[in-house]
Amino acid sequence: GEQSSTPEEEWRWVVGRNAMVEEDGRWTLRLSSSLERAASVHGQERTQMSISDLMTCEEVRSSGLNVWEVIALRLATGPMHYLYNAVLREGQRRSVMGMDFSTTIAVLTSAILKRSRTTKPP
Repeated sequence: GEQSSTPEEEWRWVVGRNAMVEEDGRWTLRLSSSLERAASVHGQERTQMSISDLMTCEEVRSSGLNVWEVIALRLATGPMHYLYNAVLREGQRRSVMGMDFSTTIAVLTSAILKRSRTTKPP
């Protein structure tokens, strides 16, 4: 079945509950390798690697992905893909829940292009 959650819940699931820290009026991303390894979203159990752990994977390093691209890929492999696809299908009327996710989609596109350069077809 289709999983549903909010964009904020998904962000917190991917990067961690306290990953964004405000210092001197600027927001900083602080990643930890100690994320919760399992969580339940609407009764369905989910597990994951932390972004810090993913950044050490050979596929990430060989593709030259940055942390934002890894986050975008991780978001797109969960329930957020429903929203991203809905926005992309809307064409010029690109808004779902009042958001167009344009930055995330642009970063996701960059990540997919980088991965395509280093991934061999099956």
